[in-house]
Amino acid sequence: MFGFLDFVRNGLFSDSCELILADESKKAIRSGKLKLVFVQHGNRAEITNAKVYVGCSNGTINIHFGNDGANVYFGDGSKGNYDLRLWSNSSVRIGALTTSNSTRIMCSNSTFECGDDCMFSESVVIQTSDQHAIVDLKSGKIINLHPKIVKLGSHVWLGRRSTILGDCEIGNGSIIAASSTVTKNVPQHAIVAGVPAKIIKQDVTWSRPIDALDKYAQSKVKSTN
Repeated sequence: MFGFLDFVRNGLFSDSCELILADESKKAIRSGKLKLVFVQHGNRAEITNAKVYVGCSNGTINIHFGNDGANVYFGDGSKGNYDLRLWSNSSVRIGALTTSNSTRIMCSNSTFECGDDCMFSESVVIQTSDQHAIVDLKSGKIINLHPKIVKLGSHVWLGRRSTILGDCEIGNGSIIAASSTVTKNVPQHAIVAGVPAKIIKQDVTWSRPIDALDKYAQSKVKSTN
């Protein structure tokens, strides 16, 4: 019933592009709870070999494809609002049950992936690549061509207006404070804050309800007692 071109606002996508929707996502689209918009941008005649899996139960997902071969995965039960800007060799993987108020993810020759049950607040920016060349004036060489990756563990909370830059890894259960900029690895079960973000507290995690421990928090408290 659903094909890739059903969700294209403008531009051209070849028959090599593949869209897979979970049953829950199909129901959400029919009921108006989930909206998908795929857009070709840039100067390519058409986009080829884009592969998208959507397991979301509600929200709005805008994906801008600027080159071929993008690979996008939204895990089952994920929810929320996402704006993806993808260029060559881009890969985005959102874990199951992850939620987002509003997150922009920008990839070029790079990868973003997060584990399950993460929580992204509003105006979060995840930039896995520089997008433009940095040139060494002595050698004349471009020095930022290597592939980069931003990787989040499971149950990571990205606070309002936080920015995550590649290459870095954020461990399970950690918290990125509002308006912080992460430029290097963050250990598991830590709070980081500031620009650039620094550890302000360790041996902590977070829970979705304000007045109770969720399953993740309960399991970690039990494992340390």
